[in-house]
Amino acid sequence: MVPVLFGVSFLTFLVARVMVPNPARAWAGINTDPTVIQYLTQQYHLKDPFYAQYGWYMYQILTGDWGTSPTTKIPVLYLIQSYFPATVELVIVSTVISMIFGTLFGVFAAMKHDTLVDHSLRFAYLSGIASPPFLGSLIASIIFTHYIPIFPTGGQLSPGSSAPRITGIILLDSLLVGRPELFADALYHVILPATVLAFLGFGIGARVLRASMLEALGQDYVRTARAKGLDESTVMWKHVLRNSLTSATTIFALSISALLGGTLVVEYIFSWSGIGFFAVNAILNADFPAVMGSTLIYAIGVVVANLFADVMYGLIDPRVKR
Repeated sequence: MVPVLFGVSFLTFLVARVMVPNPARAWAGINTDPTVIQYLTQQYHLKDPFYAQYGWYMYQILTGDWGTSPTTKIPVLYLIQSYFPATVELVIVSTVISMIFGTLFGVFAAMKHDTLVDHSLRFAYLSGIASPPFLGSLIASIIFTHYIPIFPTGGQLSPGSSAPRITGIILLDSLLVGRPELFADALYHVILPATVLAFLGFGIGARVLRASMLEALGQDYVRTARAKGLDESTVMWKHVLRNSLTSATTIFALSISALLGGTLVVEYIFSWSGIGFFAVNAILNADFPAVMGSTLIYAIGVVVANLFADVMYGLIDPRVKR
């Protein structure tokens, strides 16, 4: 994990410096007092050699100083702590939706393999895999917030509503303070963006689960279960599905990293105040410290998601521990 994070931080730092050769000028603006530009240049060591700038950056990261956003004058780490819980909430709900529909699609596609049902389900989840995040977000937003206005246009809560901040995850905080109406409002706002995000990732898990179940159907234990007189649904759900979940669960866990990447577009289109929304605005404003901080957070999220997948694989299949 550590080498990966260092590698991501170095590459991001390199790309950001190439894209913005003079960050101080970009942050301060064209008609800004030269003393402000000089102050920013000294504060972020922009006159030092590249390796020295990167060294200063990593020292600040490891000591908890992620810099200050020149556009908002607020510490980047504080901004990340404010925005990141919303992304966690969106990804968790999206993962749950993805696992539910991915499992159902995979099971029914395997049960009805090589039939019209199988082909229709495969077309549906392959469409999700092939669809770029911005396309699915725009289509869902146009259909379900304008033509069929059953969902809000964006945001995490209805206008005028406020949520207590305990963890920053509104769904969880509303339960902790015992406010079911707030929970219902937050759930109503998260359903559409979470479903769009899940649609982009559930297909891989469904495809792997279908293939695993079709392979398991030829095993001896399945033939034995059928010989005992068990009905087909019991064989599929109790025996075949249980032994096919190892690979699918790993894929669903790995898809969390893909969902994190998809939040950039989804959050911006649905005005979801998460780290993706924060990162897009930072890029548009050439906010160098904020771009670096949000990129590093995404890298940490992807690495942790991969670690989670490995742990889940070991819990489901104890044989991998040997």
